[in-house]
Amino acid sequence: MGEKMLPNFIIAGAAKSGSSTLYFYLGRHPEILMSKEKEPAYFTKYWGKKDLKWYESQFDHWNGEKAIGEATVEYMVDEHASERIYKVITNVKLIFIMRNPVDRAWSHYWHRVKMGEETRSFEDVIRSVKDGNLNEYIVRYGMYATHIRRFLKFFPKTQMKFIILEEFSKEPSKFFGEIFRFLGVDDSFNIEYVEKKNAAKIYKFKWLNLLWAKIRTMDRLKENLPKVIYRPLRKGFRFIDNLNKKPFILPKMSVKDRYFLKNVFQEEINSLEIIIGKSLELWK
Repeated sequence: MGEKMLPNFIIAGAAKSGSSTLYFYLGRHPEILMSKEKEPAYFTKYWGKKDLKWYESQFDHWNGEKAIGEATVEYMVDEHASERIYKVITNVKLIFIMRNPVDRAWSHYWHRVKMGEETRSFEDVIRSVKDGNLNEYIVRYGMYATHIRRFLKFFPKTQMKFIILEEFSKEPSKFFGEIFRFLGVDDSFNIEYVEKKNAAKIYKFKWLNLLWAKIRTMDRLKENLPKVIYRPLRKGFRFIDNLNKKPFILPKMSVKDRYFLKNVFQEEINSLEIIIGKSLELWK
């Protein structure tokens, strides 16, 4: 309808914990509109660089849907995002989907390796943590309680929905119903959920992936090139990107590293139990 709209809910995290799944399936509900891009990153990457009109354009395909959302997982870990969100959309509802932080760390590490963004061994990353660097991404992104407390400074808990990925995976219909009620849409709508189990892949030539990643994030290219040129160009690069992938079997984390990370996250897990009011024994 072309009207200026802002989201009334945000999937704010956590990274590598199911946010893409929620974005995809919530968008199937006839009363829910999801942003054009999964992660507009307006309150982080583009804060001060793009105006509110640009953010509103992410939702200009609105056609009367009750719930309007986006899913930028960086919001959860960014120190300023919670306050920025509060100032722009005070009454927004927030969804946090979280998984065992140890498994999340392992998944995040291998995702960065596959994308060519991480060249260190996992042992080297662990060594950095052991040296006191808790800002390492494998740890920082899993400090759920710390990040949620930052949001609680601005938003009441009644505006928040907490989902544990391991529980969601066992009973998706139950949790979709809870999310629909939280968002105020028809909770009788049936989502035909199929758990995504894609074969893991890794890049053959990391330099080619880095080139594609750079092109993919060049906003000027997207904004200045005519669609008749940009779309086939993007399609061509995606084709090359797929050719540049080969099957990859995700290895298992060593018992020693798992035990170490489990102890690193123990206090955070205990704090999260208090915040969300439920046991997280499945993570311990």
